[in-house]
Amino acid sequence: MDTNKQEFESINSKKYNTKVKQIIESMQKDFLDTTPNDIGLSLADLQNILNKKGILHAVKSEYIEENEALKSLEFFMKDSSFDIQSLNKISSVLISFRTHSDYPITRLTKMIELISEKINDDSNLIWGTVRDDSLDNDLAIINVLFTETQAS
Repeated sequence: MDTNKQEFESINSKKYNTKVKQIIESMQKDFLDTTPNDIGLSLADLQNILNKKGILHAVKSEYIEENEALKSLEFFMKDSSFDIQSLNKISSVLISFRTHSDYPITRLTKMIELISEKINDDSNLIWGTVRDDSLDNDLAIINVLFTETQAS
């Protein structure tokens, strides 16, 4: 068995909630299917987020809209128990984008910029892209794991 696949199985066998396990499983393809044209993420990036102390949140979304940058902040909080008023409590974020090769990189960078502006300056923000030409030209599949620091 491939070492990276073994690592993912090991990570996903840990006691994370169902939503986190689903996102890790979805991200597995993004981590393992990278090409030289992608901005790849590594298992070390994933483990960096998973090893942070705090509450781990997971979100997956798909967008086919012109205003993804604004929607990205909404999906970031949607489907998680995270309170949007607590953006300054985010300590680390891992974002994986899967898009068609014709998808404008400027849309992705707008999403990253918006998230970066809204979270704590000390937060660790890691992102990567995987091109998938089986997707519609305007579709972005976005997987996010983020850690919320707990009050002392």
